[in-house]
Amino acid sequence: MITKTARSAMRLVLPAAFALGCAGAARAEVSAVSPETLVVTAAAADPILASTDVATIKRSDAQADGGATAYSSAPPSASSSGWQFTVTPYLWLTSLHGDLGVVRAIQPVSVDISPWYLIRHMHFGVMGAFEADKDRFVAVSDNVYAYVGITHHITIRDVDFATATVAPKMFITTNDVGYRMLDDPSLSIDILGGFRLYHVRPGISLTGPRRSFEGEQSHTWANPLVGLRFKGHLSDKLSWSVWGDVGATSPSDHNGQAFGSLQYAFARSWTAILGWRYLTTNYDNGQGFVFNVNLDGPLLGASFRF
Repeated sequence: MITKTARSAMRLVLPAAFALGCAGAARAEVSAVSPETLVVTAAAADPILASTDVATIKRSDAQADGGATAYSSAPPSASSSGWQFTVTPYLWLTSLHGDLGVVRAIQPVSVDISPWYLIRHMHFGVMGAFEADKDRFVAVSDNVYAYVGITHHITIRDVDFATATVAPKMFITTNDVGYRMLDDPSLSIDILGGFRLYHVRPGISLTGPRRSFEGEQSHTWANPLVGLRFKGHLSDKLSWSVWGDVGATSPSDHNGQAFGSLQYAFARSWTAILGWRYLTTNYDNGQGFVFNVNLDGPLLGASFRF
């Protein structure tokens, strides 16, 4: 039998226990729902929260946690310890001026052709560059192969000949490694060292009233190089670069180049290139093979970076 005192105690304990149970359930429900549900529920009761963009709240939370979001349009930055690579196919509309010789018995002939003549009479050509960089270290390889047939704009020194045809085949590869001395968003400076290798076969055919000659000789040689490269930004998408190098092994064997360009980033990983390149080569092996040639002209290309 429950006494009057016990009944009074139960009237106090039962409501308190019920209130504690409801509070625990509410806390469990709050922890189970997502932040979006909380925002939407609160927005229903608060007109100020009702005007708040839920997606914006989510984005701010993600950024506060340091996570990437789907709303960011900027490309992810590469790891400072990872390699990055750039492939650049290009077309060099070069002129060709200079002397070509194959044997000591025949004097070298001089050629003077424009970029447009060379392009029209090019039998085959491949041009491209590859670059790899990691932190401040860079490696660059530039390669040009051209096979051209020339029948005009040729000067013959030997009076025994009246007409000439020259068909040079040229492979020129420049390979450098370097260190970025200055690495600033507005300006970077690379010091480079490497070599330039040539493999040239200048076929020459001469005809005249007294005699004829037809011959070719291939020769391969290389020169050590030192150079500098400067890069800078004009805007978010427009940048510039200037590159120069020199190499020599003797007074009759030296070369050098200068290259300046503008680049426009038209896509996430693609950049268009417009520039001008000059390459001078002086090589004479002392046995009749002569390749004293200047190549210069506009360059058009596109780079893909990954």
